[in-house]
Amino acid sequence: MRNFKRAILSVGKQLRKSFLVLLLITTVLTMIIVGLSIQKAVDQASQQAKDKMKAEMTVQYNMEKLMQSQGKELPDINRDLLEKIKKVKGVTDTQVSLQAYINTNLKEITVGNNEFPDGGMSMSGMPEGYNMPTNYIYGFDAKKDNENFASEQYKLVDGKMPYESDAENPVIISKKLAEKNHLKIGDTIKAKGGDSASKDITYTISGFFETQNVKQNKMMEFNPMSNPDNVFYTTSKVAEKTMTLDDPSKSIRYENIKVTVDKVENIRKVINELKKDTSIDWDYFSFNSDFDQYDKMTAAIDNVASISTIILWIAGIAGVVVLSLIMILSFRDRKFEIGVLLSMGESKVGIVLQMLTEVLILFICAFGLAIGISSASAEKIGDSLVSNEVETLKKDTESNKKDGNETLMIMGSEQSEQTEAEPIKKINVTVTNNRVLTTSFALGISIVFISTLLPLSLVLRKDPKSIMLAKE
Repeated sequence: MRNFKRAILSVGKQLRKSFLVLLLITTVLTMIIVGLSIQKAVDQASQQAKDKMKAEMTVQYNMEKLMQSQGKELPDINRDLLEKIKKVKGVTDTQVSLQAYINTNLKEITVGNNEFPDGGMSMSGMPEGYNMPTNYIYGFDAKKDNENFASEQYKLVDGKMPYESDAENPVIISKKLAEKNHLKIGDTIKAKGGDSASKDITYTISGFFETQNVKQNKMMEFNPMSNPDNVFYTTSKVAEKTMTLDDPSKSIRYENIKVTVDKVENIRKVINELKKDTSIDWDYFSFNSDFDQYDKMTAAIDNVASISTIILWIAGIAGVVVLSLIMILSFRDRKFEIGVLLSMGESKVGIVLQMLTEVLILFICAFGLAIGISSASAEKIGDSLVSNEVETLKKDTESNKKDGNETLMIMGSEQSEQTEAEPIKKINVTVTNNRVLTTSFALGISIVFISTLLPLSLVLRKDPKSIMLAKE
């Protein structure tokens, strides 16, 4: 109790030094609280971004690599690959997408003023017995298995999905194509399929779909097959049947394989495990998932987290160094006082408790001030740092786009497309989080105690007489 009273009197007596120490501790604590608050906000934003992602990936052909292959023997996305994927630890489900080609006599939906003869474009040099395909036909057995229908970009507006229909060889076609050819649900379409697009098959219309917000491109003008309104959709079984009309025993080649993984974090582990199989040239395949966009989304806030870590290191090191120097100067001026107290029988432990009590009083006041200052400034600082990083990333991305090559467009390939992820532009910084305040208090008190005990130990290692004589 006596030490506590002396500590209060000492703080009040040395107002200038007390104010200087209070200011320094407040600054250090503010930096610590702001740094930890930003890190906490970044962690929460990163976790929220991760929670929004699907634990799915799509294995598909790397079209750019395929275009460069020039006659090389290429690996297939087939049943063998599907079975290998199923065996990988972490894979919980797989779905396949099938693409086949057919030849019909339907009038196609065209873009621009181009008109093509019934039966599609003609091409010289086709082998005898082969027909030029006019339409793509895709097979899937659930809405979630087709990205276009799952995302509501394509909508069934009348009838049933093929996998819900009891009709023979059911298909759905676009409403535009049906209207142009005066077709209704229940009508049949005669087509030719197989590798040669020359083997007869008859489809039954089970429904009509419409496309939403599909961007037109030059390819649609020159190749109506690539127009989504000319595409047929059926079941996987019917698509396989169409593909094998020439040879029922042939190996099925899938358009892509959608893989469901137990956790988002395990997507990359699954990919790495697959690539250990050196019997497959994985350069010809691409792995697309939401997790590919994760780094783009969190790039800006990850940089902010790095900056906040630097702030914490600066606050800790600078706090210890500067506060230690101030304490050294303070104890140098108080050597006579310390020597007298020791001569009067005060223990060294009592002296230490008094000095610690003095800085603890200032620390508690500084902690309250730091919380107030941080509450008013932390979110603004965080948003400013994030906006600066987003702007920097934007400039870097634009620069890379100018230097990079244009993306290849592949005719008719219903490759899984990813929407370009927007970086996280705002983080919710709060300083009232219990963990942030507890950690800040612990770090702050550690800095204060280290800065006090180190200089004090240099003084107290001497006897009272030596301390008093070393006053100057």
